[in-house]
Amino acid sequence: MELEIKRSFIIAFVAAVVIVSLIALGWASSPWVHGRPVLLSPANYAIRKYLDRADGWARESRKQAEALQDLSTVQGSTPSDIYRAGERIQGIQDSLGRVYARMDAAEVPPAMKGLHELGVSAVELEISWSKAVGAQIGAPSPEGEAAVQSARARAMKALATWWDTVKEQRGETGG
Repeated sequence: MELEIKRSFIIAFVAAVVIVSLIALGWASSPWVHGRPVLLSPANYAIRKYLDRADGWARESRKQAEALQDLSTVQGSTPSDIYRAGERIQGIQDSLGRVYARMDAAEVPPAMKGLHELGVSAVELEISWSKAVGAQIGAPSPEGEAAVQSARARAMKALATWWDTVKEQRGETGG
């Protein structure tokens, strides 16, 4: 017994498989915003890509700010305490230097220039704060402590604005 399949049925079946495959491929490769796939123009894709990088920079900056905050309260009484604190501050400064270098080398879409300048300025203030902490570790003084607190206040204000703006631009909400 032979089974005959009409040519039109085979063509319709192959077309259906191709269409379903293209839909699945498009669904899987589309960027998602608020739980829905979106179609991005090249300019919008560049913005999305930049915001992803900015989020990484902001996360690293936040991590280093927390480490700086912890280090700002350390009072070294022995040479080994001062040495460990010096190593920690050097690590923080190296990390912030890498963040700054990546930001400086980044291609910035025109629509993100303001956000980028805000971030660069915030990281520069964070670097200044880290230098003030380093100076206070090496030669503690009331003036040095005042400089640390002043640098911290300026840096944290700028950093909080930058971090919040990055989250807002990425469409994230909450803490």
